[in-house]
Amino acid sequence: MPKAYYADLGLGNALVKDFRLFDLKQDKGMIYENFIFRQFADRLDIDDIKFWRTQPGNEIDFIIQDRFAYEVKYNLDTLKLNKYRAFSKLYPEKDIRFIYHEGNPPDTDPHRFLRF
Repeated sequence: MPKAYYADLGLGNALVKDFRLFDLKQDKGMIYENFIFRQFADRLDIDDIKFWRTQPGNEIDFIIQDRFAYEVKYNLDTLKLNKYRAFSKLYPEKDIRFIYHEGNPPDTDPHRFLRF
C-alpha cells in the first residue's frame, strides 16, 4: 500500500477541518513526516523517494536514492530502536538515520540522529 502526502499542508488542514495551532494537534507526527517529505520532494526527483514496509508492519519512512534510510519522529521519546532491526538485517549497508524535532537522542551513535 503506497503512502500519500499532501503537497500543501494547508490542504490537509482543510480536509480534516482542523485549523488549531500545531501544538494542539493530535497528529503532529504525521504532519511532521509530511513536512520532511516536502523537504525531500523539493530537492529530489520524486522517483528517488521511497519507503519500506513489511507485511508485519515494520517500516522505514524514507529510502532516498536507494542509498539512505530515514525514520522521522516528531518526538524522539517515542522511538523504539528494536523496531528497525529487521531492516538493518536485510540492508546492513544502509545506515538508518533518525530525523526528529523534540526529545533527546540516545548516547549511542549520535551521528544517526538529526534534529530538524
